[in-house]
Amino acid sequence: MENKIHAPLEWYTVQRKVKELVPCDFNPRQINDADMKKLRESLEKFNLVEIPVIDLDNTLIAGHQRVAALFVLGRGEDNIDVRIPNRKLTEEEFKEYMLRSNIHNGEFDWEKIEEFFQDLDLEGIGMDMGDFDEFLKQNAVLPPEEEGDFDASLPEKTQSVEGDLFELVSKDKNIKHRFLCDSSTDSENWARLLGDDKLNLLLTDPPYNVDYQGGTKDKLKIKNDKMSNDNFYRFLYDFFVNSYVFSHAGAPAYVFYSDSEAINFRQSMLDAGYKISSTLVWVKNSFVLGRLDYHMQHEPVIFCEETQPTEIETHRSLVYGWNAEGAHPWYTDRKQSSILRFDKPQRNADHPTMKPLDLMGYLIKNSSRQGEIVGDGFLGSGSTLIACEQNWRACRGFELDTRFSDVIVRRWVSYMKENGLAYEVWRNGKQLTDAEIEQFNKKSEE
Repeated sequence: MENKIHAPLEWYTVQRKVKELVPCDFNPRQINDADMKKLRESLEKFNLVEIPVIDLDNTLIAGHQRVAALFVLGRGEDNIDVRIPNRKLTEEEFKEYMLRSNIHNGEFDWEKIEEFFQDLDLEGIGMDMGDFDEFLKQNAVLPPEEEGDFDASLPEKTQSVEGDLFELVSKDKNIKHRFLCDSSTDSENWARLLGDDKLNLLLTDPPYNVDYQGGTKDKLKIKNDKMSNDNFYRFLYDFFVNSYVFSHAGAPAYVFYSDSEAINFRQSMLDAGYKISSTLVWVKNSFVLGRLDYHMQHEPVIFCEETQPTEIETHRSLVYGWNAEGAHPWYTDRKQSSILRFDKPQRNADHPTMKPLDLMGYLIKNSSRQGEIVGDGFLGSGSTLIACEQNWRACRGFELDTRFSDVIVRRWVSYMKENGLAYEVWRNGKQLTDAEIEQFNKKSEE
């Protein structure tokens, strides 16, 4: 048996259905939208010339992007030629061949190289270590960033006015966050916010249409949170149509929602073009007393993705899905559960439905890469933006309420100062001075 395991490798050409081929969880090869488009065009013109390589269990070693392109072209049922070994590869052989086959093609996901491939002699394999060394240097310079407490009370007179476009520049990371104090249901607003950019990921928490009011002394209210059924569907549909149009093909989406409005959330997403994959459930560490018989301790999330959520609420659901025009990316292993266990924030002074940063960061890292763009149509207190800053992503968002727009600026500046990070704040194309930024800390008109 030992001799068979280490017998010299021989390779054979066999046929497999495209849908039978299993992507490797830690494949470090990346491809951008433009190159994927070229690959699809090549397959349509020349068919499959360079065939994929698989292990005995049908796990792809080389050819992930070609197989993904075949799926996009609707060829999942096709039989194609693949190369297969005479024995199962050892873990080291598997990883080394995966790297060697991609050295001169495309780009690498350095996060995956760091996590899964550092046990190999990367330089000996032939990899250019310059980019990897720079990645390690950047990620070793700063300690883990944390957010401390700050004054999140709402201003009586706001600095923000509707229509303000803010740009928050993280100078050390060379990342620019942008958010517009305006409606996310208007296509002209999206064009103004994004310009030539598109979203790589949507992570958002729309109003639940339940007239939600926070329990803090400020009795925080959410705009657009009490509409007729038809108006609420239209409101969601207009948002999802715009987020879909301004996203890359295959861009994932996570949407927090209320069980009582599940039909409107799901139908509006489907009608806008999203493919809904599953519902994730955020289980909270405690619940809040309310008027319903069964008090909820979870929150649903539509991965794509409550009559009133005044139950004892200790969960929230999310719909999970993606832009249906392409294959969706996935940047972690295949061991993730639909149950998300994260403690809810101890206070929601920032916003009445505030989400924990570690939950937001977990979803961001699963479905995007460093430097990519994460969108949020309803920023609230800015948790998505702060999570993007923590994880080296660029946020593009909307917040209609000028009070919460002020909170977002104040919160981000406080975060940058606490972590010793250089920053700039721009409003409508003009850089703000320190004195102008300080105005966002004022609680009331003096």
